[in-house]
Amino acid sequence: QERLVTGLFMGLAISGPVAFTVLLIATKSFLIAFYAIISIAMVVTSLLGTCYLLGWELGISEAIAGTIVIGLAVDYTVHLGHVYTCSSRRSRESKMAEAASIMGVTVVAGAITTFGCACFMFACQLTFFTKMATLMGGTIGYSVLYSLFLFMPLCALIGPSGEIKSWGGKIRSVCSGGRSATGARKPPRPAT
Repeated sequence: QERLVTGLFMGLAISGPVAFTVLLIATKSFLIAFYAIISIAMVVTSLLGTCYLLGWELGISEAIAGTIVIGLAVDYTVHLGHVYTCSSRRSRESKMAEAASIMGVTVVAGAITTFGCACFMFACQLTFFTKMATLMGGTIGYSVLYSLFLFMPLCALIGPSGEIKSWGGKIRSVCSGGRSATGARKPPRPAT
């Protein structure tokens, strides 16, 4: 049991940076990846805090579920962040509105179906399955809460605006020193 708990913390220490790297690659924005990791960390700490409030010790089922929490928690923020960064709109607010209108319904529908799957485990007689149902349901609930009411407002208030270039475009821009294909320096973009 002690090894499982140690494994939980080691899994969190490994999966957090891996999730950040995947988010950074998928969204092409350090800010979006950073806000998503904050949201995911809030999900994990809220879920573990809920376990503590329920009087659960950090045992086998919590350790097993804890390692899959980041995988479930990253799902909603990566979808919302991807639509935000791919938006052709210029302002933060309009990018957030587009991400919420395109992906918000999908996120809520995904949460309902996943929570519905967890509901069937509440009827099980084995404690492991009822705890797993609580942990899955809590993860989904906190993920929706933090992705829609923390991640999206952060993007609307202090997220990137304008065109968010692909990694290839960012590398070409840095290598050319901000010069166009003819060698002339590009004029700076007006702030939005």
